[in-house]
Amino acid sequence: MLKSEEFYVRTVLLVEDDHALGTLLKYRLELLGVSLIHALSGEEALEFFQTNDKPLLMVVDYELNDTTGDVLVEQLRATGIQHPFIAITGAGNEEVAGEFLRLGAEDYIVKDLGFLNKIENSIIRTLKTITYKHKLDEQQKVIANSERRYRMIFENIQDVYMLLDERFHIKEISPSVGNILDIPPEMLVNQPIFYIVNNRKQWKEGLKKLLEEKVLVNHEIE
Repeated sequence: MLKSEEFYVRTVLLVEDDHALGTLLKYRLELLGVSLIHALSGEEALEFFQTNDKPLLMVVDYELNDTTGDVLVEQLRATGIQHPFIAITGAGNEEVAGEFLRLGAEDYIVKDLGFLNKIENSIIRTLKTITYKHKLDEQQKVIANSERRYRMIFENIQDVYMLLDERFHIKEISPSVGNILDIPPEMLVNQPIFYIVNNRKQWKEGLKKLLEEKVLVNHEIE
């Protein structure tokens, strides 16, 4: 289970014209290690983003004193601000809920009985989701970089490197085979390994070692 210090995003921007609600939510979130910034209007939220670009989670009320939450989100999106957000409203309304969901709201919470518990749980749940997505993105970047490095080595290696399938047919072979055997690599793909390996005894010895020890390192076949 993630702890608050492990969250990728640990800041919440609350856009809500109820000062008391902001104070209560700020207190509860800070106990969990999450900071809250309170904007009392849509204008304050827009001004905030003029000088702040760090990742955060927004909690946006529908009825603000100078605009509505959905209009504010659209204004932010128009300026390139794509922070995830949770929508809140004083009264349940399917049309309003549908509009917020169309804009990509992570959750939609009605200010009814137990609201503080619901919004707190929703915020923590959403912060966890954001963190998992960020970790996944980072892992995919690492994999992509590894693939690029592998491809660079594969394309420039001097020895012949092969990737075989379970039938010992060639799935992939380095371009260097063209210089060594004078055979275009594309002609060898899907061919059995014995197509290019003449010394079957050495190959069988290597295969036996592979099956017994589950690993085969630097086994040269002439």
